[in-house]
Amino acid sequence: MVTAAPHELPGWGGWHGHQSLMAHRPRSRPRHLHVAAYEAATAFIRGRYGAASAGQEVRDKFKAPALKSLQVVDKMKAASFLPANHKSFIYMPACGTAGGLLVAWDDSVLHGLEMAKHRFSISVSFQSRSNNDSFVLSTVYTPCDEEERDDFFAVMTQTAKQVTGSWIILGDFNMYRFPHEKSQRRKNWALMDRFNSWIREHALDDIDITNRSFTWSNKREEPTLIKLDRVLVNAEWNLGFLNTTAAALPATTLDHVLIGVELSREAIKSPLFRFENHWLHIPELRDIISQSWGKGTRTFASLSTLLNFKLRRLRAAIRAWERTKPPTQNTLANCKHVVQYMDAVEERGHLPRIEVSLRNHANLKAQQLILWQTSFWKRRAKIRGCTLGDENTRFFHAVANCQHRRNKIKLLVKDGT
Repeated sequence: MVTAAPHELPGWGGWHGHQSLMAHRPRSRPRHLHVAAYEAATAFIRGRYGAASAGQEVRDKFKAPALKSLQVVDKMKAASFLPANHKSFIYMPACGTAGGLLVAWDDSVLHGLEMAKHRFSISVSFQSRSNNDSFVLSTVYTPCDEEERDDFFAVMTQTAKQVTGSWIILGDFNMYRFPHEKSQRRKNWALMDRFNSWIREHALDDIDITNRSFTWSNKREEPTLIKLDRVLVNAEWNLGFLNTTAAALPATTLDHVLIGVELSREAIKSPLFRFENHWLHIPELRDIISQSWGKGTRTFASLSTLLNFKLRRLRAAIRAWERTKPPTQNTLANCKHVVQYMDAVEERGHLPRIEVSLRNHANLKAQQLILWQTSFWKRRAKIRGCTLGDENTRFFHAVANCQHRRNKIKLLVKDGT
C-alpha cells in the first residue's frame, strides 16, 4: 500500500507514493475526525510485458486503495487523491472504520470490467489495449468476525469458479498461514489450517515479500507483529507472468506496510550456460562442436587445464551460434500459422503439390519443436512421482517458474543491515 494521507494528497501539498504495487486497508483508527474521510492506503501493480510483434514494453498501473469511512467516491473525490491518468475506478464503501475498497486504472492502457463486487472484495477483469494479455485482479479485506469470515471464503470460492485465466489476489486477509508469521506465542492453529486449506483447494501460490517478515504492527511498547497482508496468484498467473516479485515499502501513517508488486512476462535469464539435449539433433550445431573441439591449442601444463580451455572455447562457439537463431517459441508459432493458413486455403480449392509439401514440412517441424520443449521443461521441473504424474503438464510449468523466482537473490545482508 502506498500511503496517501490528506496532508500528502495533491490538494494538501503533493502526492506521496511509489509506482508499483497493491494496496491493503489500514487497520488503525483515524487520528483525527476530519481526516477519517480521506486517509487512504494506496497501492499499485507495475506490469511490464511487451507485445511480441512490436517489442514494446507496456507499464500498467493499478490501484487498490482501501478507504476508511469513505462512503461515496465520485469523480471529483477520486481526482483529489488519484493520479490524473487513473480516471476509471470501482469502489466499495467502507462500513464504519472497517473495509472500504477501491480499484483504479489507466483506461488508455487497460480495459477494465467489473467481474464481482462484495463488501469483502472487488474483482476486476483487465484486458491490455496493446496486446492480448488479460487477467483478473481481486483486492480483498477479510473481516475478523468468524461468521463474516465464512461469508468471505464463500464469496472468494464463487469468484474462483468464474476466473478462467490469470488471477492475482491481494489485500488484508486478517489471517496468517504459519506460526512464524506472528511474533506472540498465542497462535490460532484452527484459522491457520483453514486458510491454508482454502489456498491449497484453489492451487494458489503465495508471492514472498522479500524484505519483511511481518506486515502489521499494533505499535505498542511490546508490539505484536503479524503477517496479515499478502499476494496470492494462481497457476495461470505463474505461467503467464514468469517474473512476479513483491517487496515492502516504508509506511509513515499506517500500521500496515505497503506492498509493491512488479510483474513481467520476461523470465530472467541465468548467466549459467546449459547445454540442451535437443541441440545434438541439429546437424549445423554438431559441425560447430566438431570444429571447435578439433582446433589446435597451445601447450598446457596439465590435461585438466587443456580440458577447461576447450570447454570454454566450445561454450563461446555455441553461444555465438545460439544468438543467430530465432527463439523456439517464435519458430513454433510460425509453423502453426503456416499449417493453419494452408488448411484454410485447402477448403477453397485443391492445393498444389509444393504447398502440400510446405504444409507437411511445417507440421513436422512443429512436432519436433514441441518434443524439444517437452524435453526442456522436464529437465527444468525436476519433479517425479507427484500427484499429477511426470507428464509435461501445466502444473510442471507453474512449479518450475515458482522455483525460478525463489532462486533469485533479492536482498543482501551485511553485518545485520
